[in-house]
Amino acid sequence: MPEKTLNKQEMESAVAGKVVLAFLSVTPQLLIVSLVAYATAIMGFNFFFNPEVTMDIIGAAILGLASVIGLWTMFLSVHLFVEGKLFEVLYANPRNDQVFDNTVQYFWKAHRKNRSLESRWEGTRTIYFKAISLCFTQWALTLLGFALMAASIKR
Repeated sequence: MPEKTLNKQEMESAVAGKVVLAFLSVTPQLLIVSLVAYATAIMGFNFFFNPEVTMDIIGAAILGLASVIGLWTMFLSVHLFVEGKLFEVLYANPRNDQVFDNTVQYFWKAHRKNRSLESRWEGTRTIYFKAISLCFTQWALTLLGFALMAASIKR
């Protein structure tokens, strides 16, 4: 099935702005889920340093990887939260693109000026799906790591 694209008029509409903000509103929950998985992975990884507990080294390595993915997911979640706030500003003041870009660049030097709305949407969409897939991967690795640890403790 071909991917649906929006034209410039559709993206500039208030409805489109509300839709993108609705999708970005999940960011705080994504951050919480990632934090819980991160804390869980760290707790499990700490068993690696406890000499009384025997566990599978693969499980510890997987939990370590889940922790690294958790940090990346948290970074992307915070990035998405800021993106949502910036889209709110952009849609509330659609005719001030230059002032918007200058102000964002003041705080974030890497920000590119004069980006089209389509480019902004595509960048945010990429980050959104990357954050969600990393969060699911993090949870799956955390569960797998604990399963391997539990299996080795029972032996």
